[in-house]
Amino acid sequence: MGYTYLVLADTPAETAILKLYNAQDPSEFCLSTPFTISQVPVYTLTSLRRRNRECLQPSDH
Repeated sequence: MGYTYLVLADTPAETAILKLYNAQDPSEFCLSTPFTISQVPVYTLTSLRRRNRECLQPSDH
């Protein structure tokens, strides 16, 4: 038994099913249970504060 690493698209989908098959014999396959691909939240930070003071910049260390 081996391992396979997968990179899935980040396109949101309410119901997705993954199909894995044998490249040498495509009639051998299995289907995953349905799952959801959620959109990754995007945050825009305009100012960072730590304990009521400005965060240190890399040049301030």
